[in-house]
This record gives sequence, C-alpha cells and structure tokens, in this order.
Amino acid sequence: MSPQNEVRQHLSRRHFLALGAVGAALPLAGGLAQAAQAPAAAVEPLSVGFLEGSDQLSLHYDHMKWSIPKKMSAAEPESLPVLPAVGLPLGDQQLAGGDIKLTVHGLYPADPANCKGVDAIDLDVLFPAPDPARPVPARFMAWSYRRPPFVASPPVSFRVPLGLDGRLDIAMRTVCQAGGVPVQRRFQTSFTVDWHQGRPKLQRGIYVLGVRPGIWDTAMDLPGAKQRARASDLCSVVVSVEPIAAE
Repeated sequence: MSPQNEVRQHLSRRHFLALGAVGAALPLAGGLAQAAQAPAAAVEPLSVGFLEGSDQLSLHYDHMKWSIPKKMSAAEPESLPVLPAVGLPLGDQQLAGGDIKLTVHGLYPADPANCKGVDAIDLDVLFPAPDPARPVPARFMAWSYRRPPFVASPPVSFRVPLGLDGRLDIAMRTVCQAGGVPVQRRFQTSFTVDWHQGRPKLQRGIYVLGVRPGIWDTAMDLPGAKQRARASDLCSVVVSVEPIAAE
C-alpha cells in the first residue's frame, strides 16, 4: 500500500466530516456555555514540547497504542525528557516543501480524570490556502474533547502539505476552569524546519501541545513506565509527525 493510500485509509472524507459533526454536536452545557458566550480571547502562543529520542523510534506512530511510550529503548527509562520545541536548533530540512503524516493520539495524561479543570479542547490544522488569489488557510477540525462525560475524538492520521520552510500551522481552543470560572483561550503556533527564533522546529517524532500557556517552555522529565503520570498541570494533546516519501 502506498503512503498516500495508507493515509487515506486513516481519514476518508466521510470520516473527516463525521469528526467535524461530532465536535459541533457536543453540548456546551453549564460553564462551557458561559465560556462560549464570552468575547473571543486574544491568540496566545501554543506551548509545544518535543519528546527527546522519539525521532529514533522504529515503529510507525499511528500503530502505537497511545500513552507516552513505555519503552524508548531496550531498557525502561526512569523518566522521559521533554524539550521545548522552540529551543531545538533546527528541524529536519528534508521535510521542507513536502508532505507529512500527522497523527493526533489524544490526551496526556491518557486518563482524562487526570486533566482536572479542562472542560473543552478543539485542535485545528491550518492547511495552505487552496486559492492563491484568496490567501485564507483551510481549517481542518482534526480533534476535540469535552467533559463531562469525557467525550474525545478517536486518534486520527492525515496527510498535511508543508510550506517551503517546513511550515505547519496548528491552532487550539480550550476552556479551562480558573477559580471555578470557565476561561476560554485560543492558541496558535507555526512550525518550521529552519532556525527561526520563537518557532517550534519540525522533525519526525512525538510532540505534546499544552492546553495551558507555558507548560513546555522549559525542559522537564515526564514520569517513566513505572511512575505515576503527572496531574493536570501538564495536560496536553499528543501528536506525532512522520515524513511521507515523494511519489
């Protein structure tokens, strides 16, 4: 099966439309409804972490039963280092202008009960504008989450064309509790394979997208296979990137 057919198998047009319909149909009850009625929040930088060493994993990420990988090598590590993606010196230059397979795995921690205070997440991928005369990116509603009762989209993989500098634009909308009040926030980031300061660097591997600002602005170690997951202060959406060979 060619890479293109493999990606299409993961996300048919019908599946794409169904995911968007599910996200739109999820009820905005109570605090979520209040947050939805609030004025639109200013866009903030999306905090992105890169799981160090994940680019060396031999498996295909979309075949991985999700949690942070319990085995990064032959030995089980005591912890898993995550680096700020904006601090990486350079991405994979060979990705520039090509296509990648982006997989949205779900939440970290994997148990939604550990993401206390997170009421809603919507993750969008912004595709390059299909019409050069109208430079408006096409917004793909890739993944969503609501609580209660812990309703999340299933993992999904799809093909994304990159810009000439490896540009990949991702946007996220969240509703989180702050002092018992639902607060709506909007985040966005633009990946690159180049050295540009302040932009996360794109390469093969696993990334964590923070649902709150600044989560991954400093390096930290996640609990390893034999340790308990950190609580809601690290709540994130996990995505992975794999290159697709040119046809």
